[in-house]
Order: sequence, then C-alpha cells, then structure tokens
Amino acid sequence: MNGSRITLRNIILNYGIYIAFVGICIVFAILNDRFLSARNFENILIQASIIAIAAIGQTLVIFTGGIDLSVGTLIGSTGILVGLAASNGLGIPGLICIGLLVGLTLGLINGFLIGYINIPPLYHHAGHPGGMPRHPPGSLAGPAVFDLSARV
Repeated sequence: MNGSRITLRNIILNYGIYIAFVGICIVFAILNDRFLSARNFENILIQASIIAIAAIGQTLVIFTGGIDLSVGTLIGSTGILVGLAASNGLGIPGLICIGLLVGLTLGLINGFLIGYINIPPLYHHAGHPGGMPRHPPGSLAGPAVFDLSARV
C-alpha cells in the first residue's frame, strides 16, 4: 500500500465489498445446501444478464453526457407484456417476437424524443408512467404467470 500502514480501516475501505460478498455466500451456503450448485449459478447468471445488457446500454448513454431513467420502465413494460402473452399460451417464438417488437418500438420512441425533439433523456422519463403503463389493462386481475402459492 505504498508506505501506508495496513490498518483495519484501510482493509475495510479497500476490500470491504469483497469481504461482505464472501460472508454472504458463506451464510447462504450454510443455510441452503443447493446454494453452491451449478444450477443456482446458472440461474443467477441468467437473471443478471438482463441487468448487464441494460447496464452496457446505460453506460453508452452516460458517455454521451446523458442519463436515461426509463430503462427500467422499458424492461418492466416489455416483461409484463411478454408475461401476459405467455399466460395466454403463446409459444416461445411468439414471445421472443413480442419482446423484441415492444422493446424496439419503445426504444425508437425514446430515441426519437431524445434525438429529434431534443428532450433530455432525464426529463422525458417523467412522461413514461402515463405514456407506457407499468401495468397493462387486466394484468392485475388476470391469472398469475407463475403460481408461487403452492411453494409457500
């Protein structure tokens, strides 16, 4: 550490997040014998991939001097519509098409508002809750995509 003393404070400041991560992994491994399984790691990677892809896109937005808070709303809206289609029995190819079309359409609307109307990406997000409902009509009263009540 370039001549500085090794103290508990320096260790926590430099390595605290890693220590916390290892500690949490140890606790979960003790509580659940399947935590360190390959299937669980695969599940974690699959779930994190959506956030990682969005983070790459958000990084590009930040590099250009903006910040776009609508990314989560776009992912959520797309997920809700794909989930509704899945609960109505649509197959995997159709779900992929719906996800791509909804994401592309909403992304093009955002791009148009930012690129051609010159609305800063931070401000156009304020209009999204009205323009893109987080819960499409019938989604709250419709059947659950995954019934978790049997697992509780």
